[in-house]
Amino acid sequence: MGLDLAPDSLLIQLGDNIKGRFSYCMAPFSVGTDPLKLRFGDDIPSDTGVQTTPYTTVSNVNYYVLNLLDISVNSIPLRFPAGTFQGGTTLGFIIDSGVPFTLIDEHTNKVNAYTALTEALQKHYDSFGLQRRVLPGNDQVCYEDNLDFDQHPSITYHFEGANYTVDSRFVITIFGVSESYFCVNVLKGNGVSILGANDQQNMRIIYDNNINSIQFVPEECEHDTA
Repeated sequence: MGLDLAPDSLLIQLGDNIKGRFSYCMAPFSVGTDPLKLRFGDDIPSDTGVQTTPYTTVSNVNYYVLNLLDISVNSIPLRFPAGTFQGGTTLGFIIDSGVPFTLIDEHTNKVNAYTALTEALQKHYDSFGLQRRVLPGNDQVCYEDNLDFDQHPSITYHFEGANYTVDSRFVITIFGVSESYFCVNVLKGNGVSILGANDQQNMRIIYDNNINSIQFVPEECEHDTA
């Protein structure tokens, strides 16, 4: 459809008709395949508790680039050095509903952000004595599935002026039947970090070009039908 910042995108073409704003709220993928309701302008709900973080633009790139400061696993910050997701060879951190899983760049400035995050996740799961599952050609954090295990961590992305927390139920995907295992929904990024669609479930996300910002607030998105 084209809702980025390109001059020929639907968002830019609609212009003042939508007052520079659009929003969506992705219902959990597990509840079915009802169409996503895309809202514009005054049709966007005015929820309380909305957080706001500015986006910037990068030359020759039409994505919404966010200023990511740090990441926490179960409220424990990884304490990335200032500028980790800016400069160097990394494009930065963008939000994209067209990418299924979140990507964390391994070529971030000063430190390998993907390795730092996966090591924190492994430390969490290893503390429960779970058995790691190694998948050929796959660097995801995966473990043999203990059907009684429910201590999955939350992941919080600390943006400029806002904290975006991915609920623990959306952090992993369970695979297999007779040999079940689960993997954390974070993949290795090559030159860019992306907040993907899986981590946008049950979150009202508002793109507001009037203030050059992304806004978000938790919501039970399956009820977004009015």
